[in-house]
Amino acid sequence: MFLSKSYSNTELQDILSKLYWDNRLRGNISTSFLDNLLGLIESRNLDINFSDLKWANLLEFCLATQNKKEQLERLESLGAKAKKCS
Repeated sequence: MFLSKSYSNTELQDILSKLYWDNRLRGNISTSFLDNLLGLIESRNLDINFSDLKWANLLEFCLATQNKKEQLERLESLGAKAKKCS
């Protein structure tokens, strides 16, 4: 899946919500996709409400699937609370 810099906050939320709820897509998510996503969020300084269920779901998913310390630190800096990854 290609992420465009022109996506709005709402469009990103919709994409991420689909990824979170669709197990077929979720199983194929790549580390590079998450890197690109985090880069978009950071570079555009998006106004993200981390108490919003869609964003909370994204962060839970990312934290549960990513073991790279760098990505976990980036997520934490965006407002996520890290959990131990199995």
